[in-house]
This record gives sequence, C-alpha cells and structure tokens, in this order.
Amino acid sequence: MGGAAPATRSGPRRRTREQGDRSRERILDAAERLFSERGFAGTSISAICRRSGLPVSSVYWHFGSKDGLLAAVAERAAMRIVAELGAAAEVPGDPEVRLRRLLRRGATLLERRPPDFVRLQMMLALERRSGDDAWQRAASRVRARLERLLEDALAAAFAAAGRCESRRVARRCAEFAAIFSDGVLIAAEREPGRLSPRRLARELETALLALGNRLLAERRGARAALGRAP
Repeated sequence: MGGAAPATRSGPRRRTREQGDRSRERILDAAERLFSERGFAGTSISAICRRSGLPVSSVYWHFGSKDGLLAAVAERAAMRIVAELGAAAEVPGDPEVRLRRLLRRGATLLERRPPDFVRLQMMLALERRSGDDAWQRAASRVRARLERLLEDALAAAFAAAGRCESRRVARRCAEFAAIFSDGVLIAAEREPGRLSPRRLARELETALLALGNRLLAERRGARAALGRAP
C-alpha cells in the first residue's frame, strides 16, 4: 500500500533563499549610496548596516569583506548597463545601423544615468590604486564585456576587409571608444547639462568609422609597400 508522500523542505528553502536575496540587495543599495557619498575609505561596514537595517554578520555572510562588497556594488550597477547595451546590439540590421543603435543606446543610458553610479565610478577610479583587489577584477570584467560589445559591432561594420583585419581594427577602435567614454563621464559630472550625449554618440560614430577606415588604409599601404620592396 502506498503511504503518504514524504514532506519536502523545498518551500522553506525557497523562502530562505528569497529572504537572503532581498537582504543582499538591501545591503548593495545601501553600500552603493554610501560609497558614492563618502568614498570607499570613508564608508564603514557599520554605516552600511545602519543604512540597510541589517546586522554586520549579513555583510560578511554575503560578501566576505568590504572589498568583496565594493566589487559586488560596482559589478551589479555596470552589468545592468551591459545587459541593456547587449540587447541593443543583438537587434538584426545593417552593420552600421546596428553600431549607431548601440552608441545611441549608450547615450540614452548616460542621459538617465543614476548619479550615484557615475559618482561611484569616478571616486573609485581616483581612490582605488591597487591592481590586485576585488574591485579591480570586477571592473576589468565589466570593461572587457563593454569593449567586446562595441568591438563586435565594429568588426561587422568593417567586415569587407576580412575577418582578421576587421577584428584587429575593431579592437583598436573599441579601445579608443572606451577612453573617450571615460572622458565623457568625467565631463558630464563636472558640468551637468553642458554635454549632449546624443550629439556625442553621433560624433563618436563618425570618429570610429573614420579611424577604422584610416587604419585599414594604413595597413593596405604598408602591405603594398612591402610588395614593391626589392
């Protein structure tokens, strides 16, 4: 005879996991605001706990350390941008149209940028100088993903040059765009309202296509010169 089905603990486990996720997000929200207001060094774990309403043990349980919390704050904020840009880049269409769409999406995100996130990025860039910590590793992962999105869009725009050539040139152009974007963030924070992100997106598109075509022409010229060499 069949007995009653054994009771499972999936319900309590799920509720515990959901509570843990909510606690984690509360800590991240509090830390993001405080880091942007006071900087990393000026923000204590106890201040984050007071803002979030959670005990110190919760911070260490979820993040291990203050550095681990910083990395999670920065990565969460930046990955939201990566996800939105990635969605824009995946829409099919002409390669140059896709590149334009990607850059305009980036401009839209800049226009409505959360001030806490931008301020946090700037303060961390100035304050954190070690190349071997959790924040730097998280920042490198995010930056690499952003550059790869743009690199893929540029490689498609220069595809007529061949796979290897287009990828090489796209990588150089993506590096330039990353440095350009860093400057835009600083300028936008220093003089709010002066810059037009959409105009800058159009100008960046023009600059990237011109730079890519110039690099391709230089490489063709170099190969032609080698072919003429005795």
